[in-house]
Amino acid sequence: EVLFLPFQLSWLIREYGLPEHLTLMRNYADWGARYKPLIQISAPYGLQVSTFQNENSMLIHFVNGVGRRPLTAIMPLYHLEFTVLLPPNMILSSVSSCLGNQKIYAKQKEDFVICRLEKLEIWDMIKLEWKKRS
Repeated sequence: EVLFLPFQLSWLIREYGLPEHLTLMRNYADWGARYKPLIQISAPYGLQVSTFQNENSMLIHFVNGVGRRPLTAIMPLYHLEFTVLLPPNMILSSVSSCLGNQKIYAKQKEDFVICRLEKLEIWDMIKLEWKKRS
């Protein structure tokens, strides 16, 4: 399947930053996705998320870029909730904050782990580890 946009959505987002543009982009991505996303997050515009995964763990980098450019002051994000899809037949064994040394709330629900980071200042890296279901 192919989706053709006769306009530059990324330019609209960069120029105006309206929530409707981000919703439209999210809907396009969801429409085109063949699989469940590895991570889902509801956060303000400007949060950058990167993931790195191997067979037993995942590192999730959160970089707080919320605010107007150039960033002159950090606006902390509170109660950052995200959901991670685990590989099949795995259960969560541990979750930790590698940089911020914060306690992470985590609860497994079927093949997903629901997590909450209480406060993100500038940057944090969350490590999730899993093992085979017995």
